[in-house]
Amino acid sequence: WAFGAVLSLGLTVLSYLRFTARLRRTLRRPDRFSREVYAAIPGRKPDLLFSDAVRSPLMFGVFSPKIVLPAREYEEQLLLNILRHELLHYRRFDTLYKWVAAAVLSAHWFNPLSWLIRRELNRACELSCDEALLATMTREEKRAYGNTLLQMAASGALPAGVVATTFATEKKNLKERLVQIMTYRKGSARVLAAVLALA
Repeated sequence: WAFGAVLSLGLTVLSYLRFTARLRRTLRRPDRFSREVYAAIPGRKPDLLFSDAVRSPLMFGVFSPKIVLPAREYEEQLLLNILRHELLHYRRFDTLYKWVAAAVLSAHWFNPLSWLIRRELNRACELSCDEALLATMTREEKRAYGNTLLQMAASGALPAGVVATTFATEKKNLKERLVQIMTYRKGSARVLAAVLALA
């Protein structure tokens, strides 16, 4: 059991280190417009960086987290939707929770349900983040947020085993997030997260 637990967590750490090592070689400062939009968002914030190596906005790191966006030009509303989503992950310490979950689930490597729960936790994390943002949005802002999801969805998901948050979603989960936007009711994602935590 101990060998399996160490191997399971070790593979996750190795995958993460390989991904971040490749990513760090491509990081650069964002353009002036993006820096100004980011600076105008109140509250504490991690470093914002651009990279040609990512196809989806993401945040990685626990002690010194960084938000990384694909290197491209952004309209203000698109950029704000992405940044607010990732900043919510930052302020809720979601990368730390994901690492704790990875360690706990690695200890249960022998249980097939642990792999299902890991995937479902990632999904619930994004749905919960969407829900928190939707609670503060007007109908027009919700529509703009949905359009942002559509624009970023084709970018694809992170490599397996990489512990990070990401704005983009796999196409098969896109419908679920869009339906949540259009039929938003308070508590739906929180209930899902609580059920998964209990399981």
